[in-house]
Amino acid sequence: RAGAAIVSPASTCSCTALRAPAPTWATTTMQVTLRTVKGMDYKLDVQPADTVGGVLSRLEQQDSSLQGVKTQLVYVGRVLRNKAETMESLGVQDGDFIVLMILPKEASADAREGAASGVAAAAANRQEPLPPAAPPAAAASNVDESVVSSLCEMGFERERVVKALSAAFNNADRAVEYLFSEIPQTPDPPPAAAAAAAAVVVG
Repeated sequence: RAGAAIVSPASTCSCTALRAPAPTWATTTMQVTLRTVKGMDYKLDVQPADTVGGVLSRLEQQDSSLQGVKTQLVYVGRVLRNKAETMESLGVQDGDFIVLMILPKEASADAREGAASGVAAAAANRQEPLPPAAPPAAAASNVDESVVSSLCEMGFERERVVKALSAAFNNADRAVEYLFSEIPQTPDPPPAAAAAAAAVVVG
C-alpha cells in the first residue's frame, strides 16, 4: 500500500541469542564406592576434578586407621599410580566401584636375612631335617574361596588368583600386588614365621 512503512520481521524479534549450555561435568557430584578385596566398602562423593591423591587423602580423613598405610586404587583393572589423574580423565561415573588395595609393609633386607639365619640356626640346633614344603595342590586347597571370588570379579583368571593367594599365604592385599606385578616362584615366609625365626636368633 502506498505510504505504508515496511517493517522487517527481524526488527520486531525479541529473541535472545542462543548460548551453549555449560558443561554439566564441572559441577556434577558423583558417589563412588571404594571396596577392599576383603569386601569392606567406603562411600565417597567425588567431583570430576578430584584427583586420585585427593580421593586417597579424603579416605584417610574418613577412616583414621588408614593414615600412614600404603594404599593404591584400581579402576577397571588398572592400577592408578599417577596421583594427579582426575576422576574425569579416568572416566569414573556415578555409582562406579573402585578397588582399594591396602599394601602390606615390606620387611627390610636385614630383617629377611635375619629371619633366614634364624631358620637355619633353629634347624641346626634341632639336627633334624626340615619338613618338606607343601605341594602346590595342598596350598591351593587352603585358599579362601570368598577372596578367590572377589579377585576373579576384578577380571583375574582363577588359576593365577589361586597361585597368588598361595604365594601370599592367603594375604589378599599381597596377592593383589602379586597379580599386578609377578607371582614369586618361592613364596616369602608369612610374618608370623619370620617373627618366630627372629625370636630364635635373639634367644
